[in-house]
Amino acid sequence: MPWSEADLTRIGDSRSFHIAAVTRDGTFSKRTFIWVVRAGDDLYVRPYYGGKSRWFQAAKADPRGQVDADGVRTDVTFEVVGDVDREAIDAAYQTKYDSGADAQYVPPMIADRARQATVKLLPR
Repeated sequence: MPWSEADLTRIGDSRSFHIAAVTRDGTFSKRTFIWVVRAGDDLYVRPYYGGKSRWFQAAKADPRGQVDADGVRTDVTFEVVGDVDREAIDAAYQTKYDSGADAQYVPPMIADRARQATVKLLPR
């Protein structure tokens, strides 16, 4: 099932976005603030610390998760896609976040460490 246009816009435009993965005991982890971007008709996240990030490791172990975009919680499936379509996703990060105080965090988000841990969000 693909994202609706309304959800793509709401989530893709969100500046207040949190993610939670299922933990070993089946509960959701503590919500983590993260950047989300839209590239075409897909939504992506990357861990700032790359593949070593706790939520990323949990998402690899169990692909079920939740996202919270501006107070609206949505169940998702995490699909680790690695370095797929790097240019479009990099451009989305630069367009959305490369201004003001956020600009200093863009280079790490488009560097190989984060690229290798790119996760596509799928609606559940």
